[in-house]
Amino acid sequence: MSAESFLDQADEAAGGFLTKSRKYLPIAARACLMASTLEDSWRYIREFTTYKTYFSNLWMTEELEQDWLMANLFIWPLCFKLLPGLLMVTNLLDKKVQQRFCLYMVFMSFYNVLALKGYPGGVNFNLWQCQQMSKLLTAIILVYAEACEESKNLFAGLPQLGQKFTKQSYMSLIGRLLFGFLFFSKIHFIFSHWRFLLDWVVNLPCVIMIVLGFKTRFFACGYVATLLFDNFYYHRFWDYWDQPFAYEHVAYEFFANLTLIGVCLQWILYGPGGLSLDKQMKKE
Repeated sequence: MSAESFLDQADEAAGGFLTKSRKYLPIAARACLMASTLEDSWRYIREFTTYKTYFSNLWMTEELEQDWLMANLFIWPLCFKLLPGLLMVTNLLDKKVQQRFCLYMVFMSFYNVLALKGYPGGVNFNLWQCQQMSKLLTAIILVYAEACEESKNLFAGLPQLGQKFTKQSYMSLIGRLLFGFLFFSKIHFIFSHWRFLLDWVVNLPCVIMIVLGFKTRFFACGYVATLLFDNFYYHRFWDYWDQPFAYEHVAYEFFANLTLIGVCLQWILYGPGGLSLDKQMKKE
């Protein structure tokens, strides 16, 4: 069996599985997509006083006093993302309302980045913040694309022959590019550890194929498997209940991976969009 034939059969098998589980996967995908945002917002609510003190000390006034006003203006928008995130997971919203909530989440994201960078003392803005921004935007873009009017069936992300590229197609492309940036900005160059085999031999080809939109469902399934391995091997946050600092760090990585799993599930469900190699191959 040739490699191309194997990939075709694997992609068809993934599509057959989706047909049987289509009632449950969209909700699971949205729940995973919003997992990191929900956990982040809940953490700011749960540790509100701690974070407010931290940011008020970070942003001092000219009189070297704690800037409580700026700290509150920065933290409250993060907390307000909790309710919209929960509503988007439930799928109880009208499509137009879901799109408006997505725009609200994007606005809040840019607001907080500008607060970090633009206000005196905004020293927290770095590559990590860019990764956070990219992860959130990837998730929100795909939730928005799902709510577009043209998403009327399971495989709406793959327009038919002769159909013009839709808004969803362009957003899917942007989502794939942001997804690629996330992976390449976090990949490790430590070749002395066995982990490099997983990153460079398994994950790297999967991410490249997803970005190109080639056999997307098959390669997205492969990447989901490695993310699940990461979560239950490296990021078992429940083992750190009695170590608050370690718990926060490991839990963050766990839910960040859940968001990436949700991103992959969206592509498994709806395809890579019209601007992809899968689309071009269907034309031929």
